[in-house]
Amino acid sequence: MKTRNLVLTALFASLTVIFSAISIPIPLSPVPFSLSVVAIFLAGALLPKNQAALAQIVYLLLGIAGLPVFSEMRGGLGIIAGPTGGYLIAYPVMAWLIAFLIEKINKRNFAVYFFSMAVGLFLLYTVGTVWLSFAAQLPFAAALSAGVLPFVVFDLVKAVLASFLAMTLYKVLSGRNYNA
Repeated sequence: MKTRNLVLTALFASLTVIFSAISIPIPLSPVPFSLSVVAIFLAGALLPKNQAALAQIVYLLLGIAGLPVFSEMRGGLGIIAGPTGGYLIAYPVMAWLIAFLIEKINKRNFAVYFFSMAVGLFLLYTVGTVWLSFAAQLPFAAALSAGVLPFVVFDLVKAVLASFLAMTLYKVLSGRNYNA
């Protein structure tokens, strides 16, 4: 891996750490509101698929090692095994899927970014809800109510903002002129 790729991978792993620290507990839900999904959106939008996944794997490994990088400044294997573990485990796959879709569509505009992020979000919700249902011993509908419904509107707004941000950042990272 080239130095530039290593730096960008580390940067997006770090961005996930920083954005995960910005979290707010939600009453009646084991899943907190956080900005971590924005970091995953941007990693998928701006990195090649394997680098996007690797950035999130590095983030997970830091947390599994016990560093307080997960939401609410928590860390350790217990968080992965707990009710929110499915969402965390989905991060690398989500980032990879977003990057894969963007690469396959081979266009970089708002619609492609937003579509790819929405598909990634659906994957995140699916894996996270199944895991939450199992880990918290909740019926699927209750897990959906606690782990998805309070977040859908906010996460779609995050996808809109991340799509606009990705359009600008892609130009910067690729060395393109703003007028191109």
